[in-house]
Amino acid sequence: MFESPNHTFVGYFIGSPGMNVVEVQRHNGGVTFNGVDIPLDDGLVDFISQVPGDNLKIGIRPEFVHVSGESVLGAYEADISHVEDLGTYKIMTFRLGGETMKARLDEDQEVPSGKAYVSFPKQWLKLYVDEYLVEDTYDE
Repeated sequence: MFESPNHTFVGYFIGSPGMNVVEVQRHNGGVTFNGVDIPLDDGLVDFISQVPGDNLKIGIRPEFVHVSGESVLGAYEADISHVEDLGTYKIMTFRLGGETMKARLDEDQEVPSGKAYVSFPKQWLKLYVDEYLVEDTYDE
């Protein structure tokens, strides 16, 4: 239920902070939101091309967002808007493509200043159609 919630409401409701959920549109080779292109496996691209309607969302838990202070392959440049130090971990709020998202960082992880490079590991990125999880979002 925590790692792969079947519904976006459950993903956001369970966990602190809740799952990052972003509305997306179909795009060549994946999905996109506000100029941020997220690649998907071919099987998922084929699947969503056959789904009627446009109610597509991606979701990723803050614990699984990778954060770096340097540009790395596959990462997106994001603006850091707030960091909350909770002792045993930190919550970094950032803006990517006009969307506010959160990342949970270990207490000893260095927080970049102003800008960060974030990535969404394929095994943790979830795709939702009409608010429901598409099983096996990525082939291993």
